[in-house]
Amino acid sequence: MKKINCNVIRDLLPLYVDGAVCDDTRWIIEEHLQECPDCRKECGLLGKELTLPADSQVSLEDAAVIKGFRKKWRSQKAGIAALSIALTFAACFALFQWMNSYEIYIPYDQNLFSVTSKPNGSVVIHYYGETFAGVREFGTDRTKSKAAAFDAETGESLGKQGYFYCYHTPWSKYVAPFFAKKDEKEHTFVLGQGENFDTIYYGNFDKNLDIKGEDYQKVWSRLEKS
Repeated sequence: MKKINCNVIRDLLPLYVDGAVCDDTRWIIEEHLQECPDCRKECGLLGKELTLPADSQVSLEDAAVIKGFRKKWRSQKAGIAALSIALTFAACFALFQWMNSYEIYIPYDQNLFSVTSKPNGSVVIHYYGETFAGVREFGTDRTKSKAAAFDAETGESLGKQGYFYCYHTPWSKYVAPFFAKKDEKEHTFVLGQGENFDTIYYGNFDKNLDIKGEDYQKVWSRLEKS
């Protein structure tokens, strides 16, 4: 029989050590190992690498514990991820709500506001600022409340008063301008019929409607328009 090259035998040694060769191949390898000390040494090294010491082998019980820990950890990771997503969504929603509800008062500026009367008698406010969120009113038709003023010294009635102010929100002031059209520079809204007012003022009244005359700017008077 032709002698088999050592390289061929060494390619087969891992299968031989694992017991994955047929009887004929095993016989050829063992015959070669008897005659070749180098291949015998190589086979011995492979046997040592593949054979674990008894005290290093993990028992089935330990393996089950490790498997259970890994499963529990994966479950906890999924729970933590879901909680993180929920908290992030809640925080973003709360921030969005705040940015659309927190009011930033717009001080009066005659370059930003004008008041006109339409032929039908309605009083129209024009706001020319670039950002705008809304209007607060008191003593107007929509609020269904009427405000009357009296002279502090004489007690004489000063007629029906209307009050309003405009405001920003963080969203309208800092975010909305990125999406607004550049030519949108005027906002109009109707306060009511002019016959229902004697005077209209601009100013920041509080929730208790504590009206102080010195804090308000007169923007319209029925007597001045007549």
